[in-house]
Order: sequence, then C-alpha cells, then structure tokens
Amino acid sequence: MIGFRVILGALAVAFVSGCAHWPPPGRGGMAEEYYSLLESGTTSAEDIRLACTRKRLDAAAGLGAADFLPASLHIAKTQWARAARAVSGGMMHDASVDLDRLDRMLESMTGQLSQHLKPGEHDIASVTGTPKGNC
Repeated sequence: MIGFRVILGALAVAFVSGCAHWPPPGRGGMAEEYYSLLESGTTSAEDIRLACTRKRLDAAAGLGAADFLPASLHIAKTQWARAARAVSGGMMHDASVDLDRLDRMLESMTGQLSQHLKPGEHDIASVTGTPKGNC
C-alpha cells in the first residue's frame, strides 16, 4: 500500500511539474502573435496598417523602448493586441480607431526614444526600412 502511494505521489509530481502559471513572453494568446495577412484571405487597409504598426512596435522595442519606456511599450503592445482582435473580428471602424491611437503612441515613443539614441544610431524608420509613419 505504501509503495502504491509512493508511485502515485511520484507520478503526480511528474505531471504537475510541467504546468506553468504563465505562458512564455509573447505567447499569451492568438491576438498577441504576429498577425498574418494571409489569415483572412483578403487584405484590407486595416490589415496592412496592423502589420506596419507591429513592425514599428518591434523596431521601437529593438531600439531600447523596453529599457527606457517599459510601461509605454507594454501599453502599446496591449493596444496592438486590441487592434488585432478588432481586425480579426471584422470590426474595421474599431480597428481604425485603435490603430490611430497606437500610431499616436508610437509617435510619442519615437520622440522619447530619440532623446536616448546617440547621434548616428538608427531610428525606427531606418530599422523598419520605411519612411516615418509609412510601411
């Protein structure tokens, strides 16, 4: 009987040890994954804006937004996820409003990051390979 309890306890520990309370960063749900233009089969203006803003958001993170503006970066990523949900749900007006708000956030972050970049370092436009504000 004691051997059965030991084996049962060992199995419980083995199975429960694989559980995690939180998913790994960037794996918190479908809306937080990169939005694919091929998912919907059609490409709307909001699909393109969503992909462009994700590119700008990743560029801002790569330029040090996680170090200098961690709260702003988190809020911007949350706003991007909100816009992605709106686009995937077909709510294009809501997506447009969310993306406009996200564009303003990214412009503010870009201005704040430019104060921390040394002369000659890249800016978001050069990292994404696009003019500022365009994709």
